[in-house]
Amino acid sequence: MPLKPIQLNKQEFQFRDGQKVEIYEPTLYQIQKAMKAGDDVAQIKSLLLDCSVGELDEPFLNALPLEEFEKLAQVVAKFRGVDEKN
Repeated sequence: MPLKPIQLNKQEFQFRDGQKVEIYEPTLYQIQKAMKAGDDVAQIKSLLLDCSVGELDEPFLNALPLEEFEKLAQVVAKFRGVDEKN
């Protein structure tokens, strides 16, 4: 009998303008996919797109101020258990 998928942890992130998004912890597949995306920024964007389950899109991420993007990246980094600068 196959196992059921494990429910992913999630964290809500609030942007400085009050908008909110839920970020789910990345799966092994999502991390492997992100590693192929290119540089560090491309990898973080790939994870954010996948882990937001469609709430975030690339035009929105590209328009974010750097400070907001870095804070959002920290959410994914916490799930990964590593410093996002490594």
